Amino acid sequence: MSKITWHLEKRNIKDLKDFHKNPRKLSKKSFENLKTSLEKFGLIDKPIINTDNVLIGGHQRKNVLQKLNIQEIECYVPDHALNEKEMEELNIRLNKNIGEWDFDILANEWDTDDLVAYGFDTKDFDIQVPDLPEDIELNEKFVIEIQCTDENDQKEKYEKLKELGYECRLLTL
Repeated sequence: MSKITWHLEKRNIKDLKDFHKNPRKLSKKSFENLKTSLEKFGLIDKPIINTDNVLIGGHQRKNVLQKLNIQEIECYVPDHALNEKEMEELNIRLNKNIGEWDFDILANEWDTDDLVAYGFDTKDFDIQVPDLPEDIELNEKFVIEIQCTDENDQKEKYEKLKELGYECRLLTL
């Protein structure tokens, strides 16, 4: 893979084409949160396109901006055409290589109502681990069943519990 140099170019939004392999989608709530962010702060995170106007990253921003009747936007464009494999890799990396939340800092430094207004869901803060009662010995094992809305929800709760030091495993029924 040769080194890629990116530059900004203005493009007519109607000329941008979705990458046919883009696996990302937005819920109605996420769409509204993104819309609010774009209306309040503008398009800070510019879409990324190939030289032929095919979106690599920014599909959802483009969709929201179209609903807002925006005609032209700035996009990052490479200095040479990316091949299909490069487009696939970049598309995934743009959405997958992200950090995780430090829920202790969020809980102690941020107002929960503000976080919900910024796009969090109240269920993001539902895990509460009470102290063990005095009559329970630490060598005893207990099973807690947690029902999740989907596989991603299950994985998030699992990761939170593991971070808190709980021995747990994922089961699919």
